[in-house]
Amino acid sequence: MPFPKKTFPVEVRAEFSTDDSPHWKISDTAEELENLSMRVKELERQTAKGQRAESRAQRRSQRRTLRRGKAAGEASPEDQQAAPDGAAPQGAALDDANPDASAPDNAPPSDRTATKQRATKETSVEVELNLDGSGRVSASTGLPFFDHMLAQLGRHGGFDLSVRAKGDLEIDAHHTVEDTGIVLGGCLAEALGDKVGVRRFASSSVPLDEALVDVSVDLSGRPFLHYEVEPPGEKILGEPPFDPQLMEEFWRAFATAAALTLHIVLVRGRNTHHILESSFKGVARSLRDAVRIEGGSLPSTKGAL
Repeated sequence: MPFPKKTFPVEVRAEFSTDDSPHWKISDTAEELENLSMRVKELERQTAKGQRAESRAQRRSQRRTLRRGKAAGEASPEDQQAAPDGAAPQGAALDDANPDASAPDNAPPSDRTATKQRATKETSVEVELNLDGSGRVSASTGLPFFDHMLAQLGRHGGFDLSVRAKGDLEIDAHHTVEDTGIVLGGCLAEALGDKVGVRRFASSSVPLDEALVDVSVDLSGRPFLHYEVEPPGEKILGEPPFDPQLMEEFWRAFATAAALTLHIVLVRGRNTHHILESSFKGVARSLRDAVRIEGGSLPSTKGAL
């Protein structure tokens, strides 16, 4: 869809150095340009969201059509024998008329993706997520240790994940870490869509040397976090410094925005790096199983998640 064009005043001036060579400088309204860019991205996101919703509705309709065709019965041997050479038997007519309807119910949808942005006076965060990716990750938050943890989440979850964040690190890392969790959780919720066919529940127990962390996930639609991890070792990691206590804030923001139930429990461990990395790998493996498509129905007796 075409987006409205907007122009901004730009002042161009030349300054001369001691060698009398001009140095051109452009003074633009950077803040307005950035705000416009954010609005354009939001319009694109809303358009893509509408297209994904339409695609999901079409797939549900196709699955219902396929189930009705199966309920009517396959072609009888007499029908198959009576069919002329090269003609499809009656039981195959539905699949020929609609090739997509013959796709297995456990085939993952082709559009389980999401892109979200969040901009405040404290942070600017943009996340892109593909649940059915290959584990490709790009993370740039200004916090090398946090980037390393996000890389574990994408790689071991089998997700394609891109995270770009800028925050007020001169204060501390809290705002950047928490807001990243908010945006990432929102992307997961959007990419999951109506959750038809997902496995929903999953758990894992992941070791890393002496550390062992248990993780359980339920794509319940009810935000809840139980976080029982208290590293006994080093309290500050990386440069700029990263406080391990921020991990609880990250997971709480993530679970709330994603509307899921998440339990993370430290079984044993001494090294702080090992413990936190084990927890990220555990969440990644649990999410990888929980979002897997297993059928064509919603895994809930309530009829909604």
